[in-house]
Amino acid sequence: MLKEVLLILLASTFCCTFALSQEIVLKDGRRLSFKHAPFVNPSIINDLTTYLSDTGDQVVAINLDDSQKSNRYYVDIKIEEISGENPFVYYIEDPISSSKDRFGYRYCGQMGEFVVLYTESSGNYSGIFSNIMYITIKRDSLDRTIITKIEETGLGALSKGIYHRETKVPRKSCEWEKI
Repeated sequence: MLKEVLLILLASTFCCTFALSQEIVLKDGRRLSFKHAPFVNPSIINDLTTYLSDTGDQVVAINLDDSQKSNRYYVDIKIEEISGENPFVYYIEDPISSSKDRFGYRYCGQMGEFVVLYTESSGNYSGIFSNIMYITIKRDSLDRTIITKIEETGLGALSKGIYHRETKVPRKSCEWEKI
């Protein structure tokens, strides 16, 4: 519990303070970013998350070079612009059905080599499940760009908008407000 509290405090302290020093350059020259288009595909970030019903980490690293445009991760990426903040990048998990399940992330900042993301998933807008995720992006010995999850801390299930300051659905910032 103390570890989770410290991670949340670190994330809220440094959120939106540090800037990703450079874009991510894939081996074929394509450039990606967490802050502007073209974005890192949110379904790749979703694949790094752990299901609520599981413990431990099932997927911890993904080859970004081959995955960004692959069929496995094909989604219609949507952007929610937030004035003065980094955008919330998301996708609707099954756009054909009437389901409103979605997953997204917002770049919070960088602490040393760790990129800090706020992630959020929702099911039919009935609940919003939020996490802080720490990742690294490095080249491996085969010159592949590998995105690796280092840590993920659940912030819990939130009812629509009641824990956040200025928006109905929580994406404004990594600052939490208790009621």
